[in-house]
Amino acid sequence: MCDTRVQASVVGLGLVHTLGGCRQLLTRNPLPKSPPPPDCSRLTSLLSAKTLRRIPRYARMATLAAMDAITQAGWQDDLANTALFLGTAYGSVAMNLDFMDSIVDNGARLASPTAFSHAVTNIGAGLVSMLLGIQGSLITISQFSLSFAGALSYACSYLGTGRGERVLVGAVDEIDPRFTALCPNIQSPSYPQSEGAAFFCLVPARADAPRLSVRFDKTCSAPLLFATGLGMEGAVDNAASFGHSPVNQALDTMLALLQEQTAGNAIDCIGWDANSGRYAVVSVERGCRSFSSMA
Repeated sequence: MCDTRVQASVVGLGLVHTLGGCRQLLTRNPLPKSPPPPDCSRLTSLLSAKTLRRIPRYARMATLAAMDAITQAGWQDDLANTALFLGTAYGSVAMNLDFMDSIVDNGARLASPTAFSHAVTNIGAGLVSMLLGIQGSLITISQFSLSFAGALSYACSYLGTGRGERVLVGAVDEIDPRFTALCPNIQSPSYPQSEGAAFFCLVPARADAPRLSVRFDKTCSAPLLFATGLGMEGAVDNAASFGHSPVNQALDTMLALLQEQTAGNAIDCIGWDANSGRYAVVSVERGCRSFSSMA
């Protein structure tokens, strides 16, 4: 068991997801049975066509969400010393399967080198750092459950121990029909699958900005909700509007930050790993401020 109580403050948010962006996150409308993929078209107005030519969809979602968070935080002109911590469950699934398909179709000697290079788990964080000029520490947490909580715990520890002053932390996962056919166990019979990227700009904890912390334990007093669902007083379940995705705990955390302030109590966003029985609780303390006006 691990207990990470170090807090970090949030100064920027960015979301690119099946349900839309931050405004759509607040509406919490149910997802359709076959929701559309996330819209990354804005990226073409932010980066050149040459730059984007070989950037896979997985990294495009991550890059656009990261850019939105950075813009809100006002970090655009000073990213050299920013660290980047990313959590993912499935990684670059589409390019991974494209690479395996190229082996089947063309043989191992003629397998696609582009698909191979873009199939590695760290490609999302690597491309984001290259495209945006991030030169600080770079870590990808890759695990099927609690990947966002893992990345966030590293970010809080990094800031709390004085190793840096700025961290961009996020979660990104994509889906692919080939992957869901091969791994039916990752699907939910009740909710459509969703995909996307959610990013947070973090600084050392301060009084004038909302604060996050993470704790891991074998027990949890709050009610267990859907997969990486939200644990709030009243047992809110966001699965109908979020869909089924490893990114959900990051969405819960973002929703807690976006909601209008109603009380000073912390909001716990709860994730659960069915294999190990571990809980990860992201505690959100908004103080006197929410991000609702910035959604």
